[in-house]
Amino acid sequence: MNSEHQAAAPIRREDPSTIRRGSARDEGGAGRLRWYFKSVIFLLVVSGLGKLLSLAGHAKILDAADPVLGLAYRWIMLGSGVAELVLAALIASRFGRQFRTIVVFWIGLAFCSYHGMLALLDPAAPCPCLGTISAQFGLTPKIAGRLALSLAGYFLVGPLAIWAVSRLRKPGEPAGFNALPGQV
Repeated sequence: MNSEHQAAAPIRREDPSTIRRGSARDEGGAGRLRWYFKSVIFLLVVSGLGKLLSLAGHAKILDAADPVLGLAYRWIMLGSGVAELVLAALIASRFGRQFRTIVVFWIGLAFCSYHGMLALLDPAAPCPCLGTISAQFGLTPKIAGRLALSLAGYFLVGPLAIWAVSRLRKPGEPAGFNALPGQV
């Protein structure tokens, strides 16, 4: 029999109820979105704990004044370390996707704003964003600053991408920015 005359095999669709949420077969990018939020939580916890662990040390930079905020780095490390852990807990909570996306965007905007102000006020100043613990891992201040700026960009660009993708979705598709809290 000629292949031109053969009927095309029907496309077999999988029952959506059998697809594990977050798996590679999960349609609509909900799995990637969950992965993004989990990665943000992990990065905030690591960064926050790094700042809090830095407080246990006796590095001279902890007593120096931050050029942007004018406070001793010690107090900035304490406040931002605790804030990052609280924000990680908020993102990990059962709040809806829109709230979590706004929180991550706000964090990214705050971090990027701080880096912008630091570059304007004192370009030679080291970035304390990862705490003094970065030196214990052999990171130079320049590399630590670039890493912190990359994290800030990741926190800022991710929510913008989520918003852009949600605008491309058809009405009624649940995987967009305006999904109900229980859908992701």
